[in-house]
Amino acid sequence: MDVKRRYLNKLYPITKLLYLLLFSILSIIVPSWWYSYILFIFLVLFAATGDSIKVFMKKIARSVLFLFILIFALQTLFRPGQYIIFHLWIFAAKWEGIFYALNLCGILLVIASSFILFFQTTQMQDLILSLEASGFSHTASYIILSTLQMIPQTKKRSEVIMNAQQARGIETKGGLKVRLRAFIPMLAPLILSSFSGIEERALTLEARAFSAPCKKTHIRTVEKGRFDGLLRVVAALILLAAVAGRCTIWH
Repeated sequence: MDVKRRYLNKLYPITKLLYLLLFSILSIIVPSWWYSYILFIFLVLFAATGDSIKVFMKKIARSVLFLFILIFALQTLFRPGQYIIFHLWIFAAKWEGIFYALNLCGILLVIASSFILFFQTTQMQDLILSLEASGFSHTASYIILSTLQMIPQTKKRSEVIMNAQQARGIETKGGLKVRLRAFIPMLAPLILSSFSGIEERALTLEARAFSAPCKKTHIRTVEKGRFDGLLRVVAALILLAAVAGRCTIWH
């Protein structure tokens, strides 16, 4: 992958976080339903400058496709309205429901895509280092990092436990009943290993003088790019313009 396609990965994490929040806020405060889909097109273009766009699109499809179908079905058939498109048994599909569903799905699509793109192109260590450089305490930064890593670590432990059960001859693949029988015995070692991991991390932090009242140093550093300041100013101006438009034009 060349440098151009990796530009989004190299962008300063706080700058990417600001644009994540900017896109999410814009999708909510701008009333036009089609505006969110324009924002999504921009997100897809941004994804083309980062990691694989195919992975990005697959993650979006897995995360929001079912919700899209559910929202469209519920809003189209159950939202009150006057302009009926067709009847389905005792239900009536209405244009008002379709437009409202398009608006909700657009907001959901932009917010989900923003978070997916951010975490796909940002290493958690870089995010924590940039937060500390912005004034966050190292304790708060570590809490954020631990929270973000909790689900991946739990998933990794569960896979190790499942592999160990398979090695002992316990059937873990099959129908729902088989999976439930394999899941229940897995809970105890999973919980115990989680507590053990917490103790190990606590000992490791104390060994590295985490609580010592002194300035912390890092082997890894994250540097701001030449255009990060300009990008932040642009984000602030866009947000102010959108808020002003919401208060004066779109109210």
